[in-house]
Formats: sequence, C-alpha cells, structure tokens
Amino acid sequence: MVKTTETVSLVIPAYNEAARIGASIAKLKKFLDGQPYKFEVIIVVEKSADKTAEKTRAAVGRDRRFKIIANPVHRGKGYAVRCGISHAAGDYIFFLDSDLSTDLSAFSEFMAFFHAHQDVDLLIGSRAHKKSQVLVHQNALRQWLGGCFNLAVRTLTMRELKDTQCGFKAFRKPAAKDIFKSQVLDGFAFDVEVLLIARAKGYKAAALPVIWANSGGSTVNFDASFQMLKDLIGLKRHRPELKKPHKSSSVFLLETDG
Repeated sequence: MVKTTETVSLVIPAYNEAARIGASIAKLKKFLDGQPYKFEVIIVVEKSADKTAEKTRAAVGRDRRFKIIANPVHRGKGYAVRCGISHAAGDYIFFLDSDLSTDLSAFSEFMAFFHAHQDVDLLIGSRAHKKSQVLVHQNALRQWLGGCFNLAVRTLTMRELKDTQCGFKAFRKPAAKDIFKSQVLDGFAFDVEVLLIARAKGYKAAALPVIWANSGGSTVNFDASFQMLKDLIGLKRHRPELKKPHKSSSVFLLETDG
C-alpha cells in the first residue's frame, strides 16, 4: 500500500442507530486500515430515543481517526450532514449513511474517478446506474414512496438524475464548503437541494454505480415522504436561483457508462 498525503473526511449522520452503529464502526475501522489516505470520520449523532451516542462512543473507543458530534436536538439528516461538513477538513469530503448500505468498495472507485477527472467536483452514488448492483431491495412501500418522490424531483426540479437519494456522495473540499454554505433544508430532501445548488453554481458532477443493500430500519415513512415533497415544492417556489445551471457551464452531469 502506497501512502499519500491526500486527506479524506467521512461524514456520517446517526439517529436512533444504537442497534447498528457498533457493527458499522467496526467495519469502518477495518476498511480504514487498508487505505493509503489519512482519514477523519465525523459521526454526527442527533438526539435519539435510544443510546446511539453512548454506543457510538463505546465503539469508537480511543481511535483518533473518529470524531463524535453529539447534537442536543433532532433536526434531521440534512442538518446533521451540514453540521458534519462544516467541521470536515479533508481534501475530499464524503457523506454516507450510518448503516453502510452502500458497499465501501465504492470509495476506491470514487477516488479513482476524481483523480482521472480533475474537472469534476461532485460524485453521486446512483442505484439507478446500469452497472449498479442492488443486492437487497427495499420493501414495496419504500420502493413506491421512493419512486413517487423521484418522479416529483424529475418533474419539478432536476431531470438529469434518476437517483438523488442514495446515501453516498463525495465532494472536493472547496465545492463542499461552498455548496453547504447555501444549504438550509434539515430533512431528507436536502440531497436534492445540494444537487440543485451545485448545478446553479456551475459545479460539474458525475453519477457512478454502487453496490447497495437495504438494511431496514429507515425512518422514511408517509409523514417523512410528505415533508420531503413539501420541501421539494418549497425549493421550486422559493429558490428560483436554483432552477438552472450557472451560465458559466451548461453541463452539470458528466456522462458516464449509464
């Protein structure tokens, strides 16, 4: 393994994850040991009904690669990710779901793509990419809710992307800091807002394949889906600056094999 001076931040939001967070951290530690980069893992724990914060601290132990931010309130995934990115110092900043539903093999693929495409600022994991592998599907209700939301996204705001909600995205540091300065949504629709901001600011993105397996336990339900739709309509009505790509670049999504 050839070491590099490049640094990477992994931002992980966690809410009511006491049952899974220990296994995820153990998996992350093993993964980090085999990588050439210097890492910081920022776990943002929102105020939970279980013992997520305590379980996280116990699993991290004295591993200095991990930082825990325990938020005293529960505001939502968008807020947690925004909080984590504000503290991130890596040359590259990823955010990923705490259940690690996206296989960590995507990390090397994303970094290789960044190195090969110096003009790309943002990489998006897409379960809809023709080369992606979905090993365990969501239940029928979640698939239906996700399909409805995706249709609304493509109708109201962004036709380019077939999957905005996969919890695995990566940024070059300057792009991440700039984009999240303008990001305000606290809930699950924040992914769409982030992508709209990136497009409006003239950043270039690419959607890449992932290996993904649903792990269950999601907090996305009818109420959350309705709030996501409300937030999406709010972006359409109240954020007109996000409607079109920046005039400096008409290309937002770089064509990949899919």
